[in-house]
Amino acid sequence: MKRQFELIKEAALRLRLDEAYEDDDISITAEGMPHGWILRVKIESAVRYLATARGEVRKFANLETVALLVSNLGYQTFKVDTENFQVGRLRGPRPDRAAAMKKARG
Repeated sequence: MKRQFELIKEAALRLRLDEAYEDDDISITAEGMPHGWILRVKIESAVRYLATARGEVRKFANLETVALLVSNLGYQTFKVDTENFQVGRLRGPRPDRAAAMKKARG
């Protein structure tokens, strides 16, 4: 059975975080998944997952990208949940891009 997520797009998340009160309970967690990470944001009792522009759960290949986004949202800390994380590539290799890069180099 596929998991259902309540989603929020980045622009709406930024707005909601900007409107949050200082005493609001806000937590940001990078949740492990097979070959990557998804971002869970809890504001008070509402839990949402960061969405892509197309309305799907946004997936991150590494935690550095998650950290950069969290920092750009104005937060310095986030939790990491590795329970469902599995090592591997989120996206498949791109031999066409590798060939184009080799050709461009010389």
